Amino acid sequence: MTTKEAEVLKVSVHSHVADKRKPEVRKALSKMREKAATSSSPSRRVIRNVIAGMSKTAAVQMKSYETLSRNVRRIRQKGNSLPSVPVTLADFILPEEYMVTLEGQQFLLHDNKDPFRRTMIFATKENISFLAHCDEWYMDGTFDICPPLFSQLYTIHGRRNNLHFPLVYVLASKKDYFTYEGLFNQLKVADKRLQPKKIMIDFEKAAHKAAEDVFEGVEVSGCFFHFCQCLYRKIQECGLQKTYIEDATFAMNMRCIAALAFVPVHD
Repeated sequence: MTTKEAEVLKVSVHSHVADKRKPEVRKALSKMREKAATSSSPSRRVIRNVIAGMSKTAAVQMKSYETLSRNVRRIRQKGNSLPSVPVTLADFILPEEYMVTLEGQQFLLHDNKDPFRRTMIFATKENISFLAHCDEWYMDGTFDICPPLFSQLYTIHGRRNNLHFPLVYVLASKKDYFTYEGLFNQLKVADKRLQPKKIMIDFEKAAHKAAEDVFEGVEVSGCFFHFCQCLYRKIQECGLQKTYIEDATFAMNMRCIAALAFVPVHD
């Protein structure tokens, strides 16, 4: 604005309210950069963990997962700070972020840190408490998806209200009696109420005996699916696989053997 005597500068009043979300977004991005440089977690896990701790109004201001993932990868390529791959069980150190759930609950229940027979048990307190109220357990090990240095990923499911819930996950480097005995004893240390009435497992003798020794009076039975697998492996061991495939009568007789599992013992 100009007058005859002088020029007067008129300053407009800033009427916009400060965006309170921006500081939270900046803080989240800073945390994400720090995690990218110091964590070995996948990019999406790093992003998800950071966003989980944000308010919903601030989270919507974050860039897309694809953009954030590229940023995480760029930081890692620049810093090259990922830990080396462990060669022995003694070298294997579990990052802290894998010891807790996304909600911050303790997830690593026990790690015996034995360099020759390493066993790591994962379960929350709520999971163990839930398992203590399950009379029937179902246990099985898988070998295809377990990480290097470990022999199996062993899982324990509890049955309640006719539903099955995965409650305990175990990484074990061995599959012998002492491994299973240590696992079951450690579960009882976590909750003395753990006393299943029935356990269904595969036909691994070590797990079968350890369950009977630790959980007194428990009824241990074999899984029908694993029973059929054992029969077919025996057919292969005896060199009868070709006969089983080509001879329908022979194949039917072999299937009848599996059906004996449904016949009452006294019959």
